[in-house]
Amino acid sequence: MSLKVVQVRFAGRFGNNLFQYAFGRALAERYGAELQTEPWVGQQIFPQVKENPISQNGVEIFEPKGNFDAHEILRLTGFFQKSFYTQMFTRSQARRWFEIKPDLRITSTAEKVFHIRWGDKLQEPFSPVVSKQSYVRAAQKFGYDPVQFKEVSEADPHTNPTLPGHLQFLVDFQILSKTQVLFRGNSSFAWWTAVLGNPKVYSARINGLRGLSDCEFEEGNHCPFLSENQPDISNPPE
Repeated sequence: MSLKVVQVRFAGRFGNNLFQYAFGRALAERYGAELQTEPWVGQQIFPQVKENPISQNGVEIFEPKGNFDAHEILRLTGFFQKSFYTQMFTRSQARRWFEIKPDLRITSTAEKVFHIRWGDKLQEPFSPVVSKQSYVRAAQKFGYDPVQFKEVSEADPHTNPTLPGHLQFLVDFQILSKTQVLFRGNSSFAWWTAVLGNPKVYSARINGLRGLSDCEFEEGNHCPFLSENQPDISNPPE
């Protein structure tokens, strides 16, 4: 049996959706299969994202590890935030798929950025949340002046009047994508900006932490961001 259709179901928010789409598209391109997806916001943002809607029932498998062509129609369910999945596509593929439409691009930039991911995580006692002091201490450790950093946070998002209300998150997404130095917390949103941009990136090491915590940062875009038990996530190959 050969794989003829890959279907992608979405869960979570924008950063999560990018993982789900990227693995589904990589799988479809590898096997020459048709890609079908549920409706999602990426269809409004990326010219390369224009798949057919899901038209029939496929065999639903949570985060498959292999034997992808064991079914003709495979419906993907999961988050796909492991190195096994990020090695299935290249950085150049991701940059092509996720190139933003010209009319949605902004000119706002910041040379150095702290991406602070708090929001709903502050209400989850078992979720690791990186303290602001951790960013300051890490910047100093790696030879930067913390005063020179702009904060990007969903608690106080940047906006742009040229974008529709439901796409205002693209302002922060593009600021992060264009920055030269990025300190990211436990965030799939920021992980993707480091892949799509070309910053010097430092990631919070959250393993073993719960709640609002001081933590260390490491150079690279590889640390986990969901839980203490999640393995490191590799960048896709170039």
